[in-house]
Order: sequence, then C-alpha cells, then structure tokens
Amino acid sequence: MFNPEKTKWYKQSSAGNMLYLSMPWLSIQERMRKATGFAFPNDVFFLVKENDRVVLGHYIDYEENLKQAEAILDAMDSDSGRFRRFAEAFYSGGRSMIEIGKKLEVMPIDDPDFSKTYSAFIEQNHVFWEHSLFLDALDPVEEQAINRIFGEGSKTLGKNDINLLLSPNDPSNLQKEQAHMLEIYGLAKSRGAGDAEVLARLKKHAEEYHWIRNDYEKVSYLDGSYFRGVLDTWLANPILAEEAQKVVSNMKQLGDTKAALIASLGLDEKIASQLDVMNLFTNLRDDRKKYNCISSYYLDVIAGKIAQRAGLEKGLALWANVYELPDLTQGSPVIETLKQRSKFGSVSYSEGNKVVFETGEGIRGLYDQFEAGLQKTEIRGNTANPGKAIGTAKVVVGQDDFNKMEKDDILVTSMTRPEFLPIMKLAAAIVTDEGGITCHAAIVARELGIPCVIGTQVATKMLKDGDKVEVNANHGTVIKL
Repeated sequence: MFNPEKTKWYKQSSAGNMLYLSMPWLSIQERMRKATGFAFPNDVFFLVKENDRVVLGHYIDYEENLKQAEAILDAMDSDSGRFRRFAEAFYSGGRSMIEIGKKLEVMPIDDPDFSKTYSAFIEQNHVFWEHSLFLDALDPVEEQAINRIFGEGSKTLGKNDINLLLSPNDPSNLQKEQAHMLEIYGLAKSRGAGDAEVLARLKKHAEEYHWIRNDYEKVSYLDGSYFRGVLDTWLANPILAEEAQKVVSNMKQLGDTKAALIASLGLDEKIASQLDVMNLFTNLRDDRKKYNCISSYYLDVIAGKIAQRAGLEKGLALWANVYELPDLTQGSPVIETLKQRSKFGSVSYSEGNKVVFETGEGIRGLYDQFEAGLQKTEIRGNTANPGKAIGTAKVVVGQDDFNKMEKDDILVTSMTRPEFLPIMKLAAAIVTDEGGITCHAAIVARELGIPCVIGTQVATKMLKDGDKVEVNANHGTVIKL
C-alpha cells in the first residue's frame, strides 16, 4: 500500500473523466511491464472534483521511477533497436484501434458481436499505450538524459544548441493539419470556397483530423463544416492564414538549422544514434496523443449508447472505467459505485497484479495529503526553451479556460496538448507542472521561440490568475513579482 507522507512523489495532472483516463491507467502495470520490461512502481491515481471540474492526480514514486529511467537510458545505450520494436507494436495497435472504433461507432449495442468487438477495441488500446508509457518515466530526469546522450559535451554545448539538437526531425500532427489546411486555403483562393474539389478536400481533411480538439475532458467530432468555418475565417482574415504559414515555415527552418549544427559539430555515431531514438520518442508522444484523442471519441460514443440503454445520464457513465462500462446495461451494482465516485471522487492503485478502485468520503482528505507533499517554497523546473519574460499568469486547466488568455500573458498549465496551440501563440512564456524534453510544450515553445519552463510540479498550485510573474527559462525559475 502507498504511503503519502514518506514517499517523494512526481505528479502528472490533467482535467478529465474516468472513462478516458482509465485506459492508460489500466495499461500501466503488468501490461506495460510485460510489453517493455519497464513499469511505474508504487503509483497512485486520483480523480477528484475541483471547482465543478474533475481533475486527475497521478502520483509516481520518484525514487523508484529513477531506477526505471536509468534502465531506459541503459537500453538506449545497449539496444536502441528495442525501442523501434516497441514503435512497430505501438503503430500496429493504434491503427487497429481506429479501424475497430469505426465499426463500434455504428454498431448497435445489442448486436451479437458488440461485446467481442468492444473487447478487441480495448485490447488494441492497451497495445499502443503499453508500448509508449515508458516515455513518461524520462520526464523527471531530463538532466540525466541529456548527460547520458551528450556526455562531456553537455558541459560545453549551450542550452540553445542542446534544445535544437533535441528538437524533432518530423512535423507534428498539428503541423501536418495546418499544412493541409493551407493547401486547401490556396485552392480556395483561386477557385472559391464552394468549389467541389475544395469541399471534397475539406471532407477528407475532417476524416483525418476530426480529433484535434479532443482531450481527457471533452471530445467531439470536427466535421467538414467545422473546417469550412476555419477556411472561411482565413479567407476573410488572411493574416490568420499567414500566422499558420509561419508556424509551418518555422518547423522547416528549425530542421535546416538543426542539420547545419549537427554537421558543424561532427557528432560521433553513438550520439547521432541516440538523437535518432529521441526523435522516435517525440514522434511516439505526438502520435500517442492522436490515438488517445481518437480512442476517447469512440469511448464517448459508446458511453452515450450504453447510458441511453441503461437510462442513465451520460455524465454518470463517464465515471466508469473501460471494463465497467458494458456492465451498466445489466443493472449492475457498479451504478451505485459510479454515484459515489461522482460525489466523492476516486483513488486507484495496484495490489500485486490487481488494480483496485476505491471511493468514499475519505478520498478528498487522502488527495490533500498527496498534494501537501508536493508543496515547495519556490517554483523551479527544467528549461525547455531559454529566454526571459514578464507577464500576467493565467492558469489553464482545460479548454474551458482558453478564453482567459490574452496576448503576452504567461500560460501556466499542467501540460499542453495539440488543442492548446492557439493560446500558446498568445503567450509570452509557458510554464508547466510536468513534461520532459520530448513533451508537447517543449517542442512547440522551440518552434514559436518563446521561453518555456517545464516540470515544476507546483506552478498551477502556487500561481493564481492575475499574478505578475517573471519566467527565467535560462535558469528554469519562475518568480512571483
């Protein structure tokens, strides 16, 4: 059993729902260990209500995690091909999940094949999660990872050079989406927004990128009409298309600058190989977000069908984990458990090979004990992109908070995701509770050229909306003025 007071915890957090979040959580222990040989020992998973929202607190035993991180870094030295094998399984699982999800989307829940198809869907979710969750173990040990990759060179290379060398070789899914939209925009400028080919390409675009605004809290399907709205907005205000073009162009320029730096440094084969592995890790993280967002959409559709059949509010069904969800149509006792979770929250942890879910009046007090153990007297993290900025802090938990952000505010959040890009463009600097050198916030901050401090653990707790803060990403510090 966990000990909140005697363990040093590393926290991951988000706003979200049990149903969507239970999928990675249920992949973490034995599934992850069997698939990769790595695991998060002694971790605890909370979902509690804060200000009418449900928030996640995933607490990982920091000292035990260090051992896992060292094992991953050792594997990078001795068998980098191991991670490419993980990637093959990851992409196979993700692609299969999507194909099965499409079938479930239109399948009635009383279809004789529904249960079998749903089980296959969950299995393929496990496959892509269990082969990529090891990446999170590297987040708290950024300095060790850099030292292992660059050796003595980490002392002589500047932070800008290291960040550039660790930047991705490949465009992110969001950059691909923007590049495709720009192609449609160019066609629409010459032929008109109502042209048949423009409309056909918008439809195809929606099929490929319908998930880009999804997260653990909210999901939707962005259809052709949504992207037609984006196109019409760009046509009416071309400066927005120009801004999108700058982001796409910056990625290419960053790649050219990185290639020139690598050529000038004459890096040895070992470092070059490990940089390739880090690029693979970045791609896996980005594509995991994609698969996660798509999976959550299908889970949401299924939850709606099951809730309707069971005569329940869909919001209550979202308190089920992925294995409990199908039982709701049977009048299962789990319904009473879901009511308790919606009232008190939930804590989950592993006992041997079993994952335990508990709820009740004591959940909030236990959560507060874990939170108290994270408190610090200063805000300090890792440099994702150097620079300094002073501005007004805006604490963003999820999409409902996006309207807080104004030009040159300091974005303070647990972690960023693809749907955060519009408000990241407004920020003078970015500060996150979690994340490592391959996280979304780090990558986007480098592309946008703005200061970014990641992995503070406590920024969203210690800073409030309206605080005047100085972000010194050169030293990884955030000071309330």
